[in-house]
Amino acid sequence: MGKFFQTADFQTRMLLTASVLTGLVLTLVHALFSVDMYRDSANVYSAMARALAAGDFSSAFHPGIPSLNVLLSGVFSFFGMAPERALSLVSGLFYVGTVPFLFLLLKQFLPERLSAVGALLFACAPKVIRFSCSAVIDSGKIFFLVAALFFLHRLMKKQFRAPLTGVLFGAALGGLSLARSEGVGIAGILAGCAVVCFIRHAVRMKTFPSPLSAVTAAAAWGLCIFSRVVLMRCATGTFVYDRRIEDGISDVFNRLTGGHAAGAAVSLPPASPRVSWFDLVNQNIRGGYELYLIFAAVGLLLLILAARWKGCGRLFPGKTVPDDVKWDNFFYILLITVVGNALVFKASDIAAYRYFLLDIPLLMVFTVTGISWVWQWGEKFICRRVLFCAAALILLLQVVNGATYFFSCESRRQYACGRKVAELLHAEKNSGRVWFREACIEWYHSGMRRAWPIETASPDVRTFADFDYALWGERESGVDVLASRKDLREIALPAGSAVRLFERIR
Repeated sequence: MGKFFQTADFQTRMLLTASVLTGLVLTLVHALFSVDMYRDSANVYSAMARALAAGDFSSAFHPGIPSLNVLLSGVFSFFGMAPERALSLVSGLFYVGTVPFLFLLLKQFLPERLSAVGALLFACAPKVIRFSCSAVIDSGKIFFLVAALFFLHRLMKKQFRAPLTGVLFGAALGGLSLARSEGVGIAGILAGCAVVCFIRHAVRMKTFPSPLSAVTAAAAWGLCIFSRVVLMRCATGTFVYDRRIEDGISDVFNRLTGGHAAGAAVSLPPASPRVSWFDLVNQNIRGGYELYLIFAAVGLLLLILAARWKGCGRLFPGKTVPDDVKWDNFFYILLITVVGNALVFKASDIAAYRYFLLDIPLLMVFTVTGISWVWQWGEKFICRRVLFCAAALILLLQVVNGATYFFSCESRRQYACGRKVAELLHAEKNSGRVWFREACIEWYHSGMRRAWPIETASPDVRTFADFDYALWGERESGVDVLASRKDLREIALPAGSAVRLFERIR
């Protein structure tokens, strides 16, 4: 990158610098000053980071929860940073680190300036900002995915004769496998693409390339997975790579076989998928960010027309947009990864739109192509300065949209309520174990220990008694049952609190 800054034109350098600074400023502001927290972070990841900082390794590392971000947060917690802020910083740094890798990947197909535009678009995408700076772990998945794609493309360009690049590709697959549970499935898709490209190259060249790059890639990937198994064995006593994956495979197998596993006849109700194809497509579109997807569809269509229809010149103003794009069969790998990621979640019957944020960088080459086409048409009718100001305003509004949650009234209310709960319970000199609703972020800010394990279904509201306190949303299902239980008494919270606090009477 140092050599690039010496040779790239001024506008390209400024665009890339703006991309990195945007991500870095947003990351630092959120990690140092905001109390915003996403519910999954409060209930799972930040709670694990807090346990790690306290030296409770059995709670810090869960056999069904990816541990990479939590482990890295320990570096910052060691120097005194609050665990939730350390986790936000780790997540944000992955977000910032994606920018140069995305630029380098796009530069294989686009001019440098357009590649820098793509990097800036990624850094300013509201959904990327939101989920990269709120201590969830999706940014790590995106970082390693983009890095793996870049190293795979370099490996192909070097005709699979670059062992060091193979190591980096394998390490990126390993990071992808450790960042999120489904990451190992996506890594497998990329590895499969690499194998197909390796065989295709051997057939075309009529000679078998040296297998050293493939061996080093597989070794680096395997070492990462093995390290996860060792960590789980040492921390939890469980010899497993990822319990969630094992359970998912078992569930899929049982549904496919009607519950007949290991020769035992098991009666299961008819399978009813929680996620329909419509839901999956909808979440995929939302995660890919609708505004960018429109331009991506336009860009992909233009490239197809330019390749298939010789008379399409009238669609392009002046210099044709496809002239700026180097068509590469690698585009198919990008599209295969998009589809493969969706199929992984279809198989597991899970869909949340943040799982599909990776569509933004994967389709960015098409997004930039579509934007370039619109820009060239716009210059024929609108002053360039007006276009530039409009583009800058749109990007600014995107950043503001993405950062809106950082200092929202809701996040401040949750923090204040959680601290008030901590104050009340400290006065009684008993922190206790708390039973809380799934989306209750206040419990984390209260500092209380959870009464039931991560990744376990919430117990029956009517009968569960193995807890000291219950923290429940005032409009959450079951709160009326808790209020009517004879073994509980309610502790008053300030007016306007969205949660209710109950103490169990011994």
